[in-house]
Amino acid sequence: MRGAETNELCWLSMADLGRMIATKEVSPVEVVRAHLDRISALDARLRAFITVCADTALQSARASEADLMAGKVAGPLHGVPWAPKDLYSTKGVRTTGGSKILGDSVPAADATVVARLGAAGAIVLGKLNMHEFAYGPEGLNAHYGDARNPWDAGAHRITGGSSSGSGAAVAAISVEKPRAVLIPLTNTAAAQTPWTTARPNDPTVRTRWASQNRNKELLLT
Repeated sequence: MRGAETNELCWLSMADLGRMIATKEVSPVEVVRAHLDRISALDARLRAFITVCADTALQSARASEADLMAGKVAGPLHGVPWAPKDLYSTKGVRTTGGSKILGDSVPAADATVVARLGAAGAIVLGKLNMHEFAYGPEGLNAHYGDARNPWDAGAHRITGGSSSGSGAAVAAISVEKPRAVLIPLTNTAAAQTPWTTARPNDPTVRTRWASQNRNKELLLT
């Protein structure tokens, strides 16, 4: 696809991308690369992501493309990229919860929403920025940088939280994140962008932390 057309892939919904990939209008590699290019171009300024999984995402996209050509389709989101908030566990990919305390934490299992989207064929691009441990409506993060509101990224304007990176990504990069992010979407006016909702279950950073620290009091400042 040409550059302008490739850029337009970033603004399509997950459903539209899934249909286009299934009918071979575009390839999973084209779609994932378009999103990674946009992340590379914008994220140094927006700080929407804590972790970007460029190599593994492209590897998964190539595998998805090979399966598609062989007639093997995982599900309706086959080859479609997305990004979870860094609160949700991702097997083999660090999950910080937006905190320095968990900066080296690498889960052994996926959160339910990650596993189910993976089973449907979706590809993780990376982990999105957030307020530390999701405890705050501003979306500020002293450890990984504050996600910037893309409508005025030159100024220090917040997206809101706790899903600050999600708001910035949906508004500027159009990375779909299946989870309600009401404050960030309102602040960035991204609610008009097509997106999907799902209700994730365990494990998340909060539930893992709670199960390991039932008798401890965690003070956040």
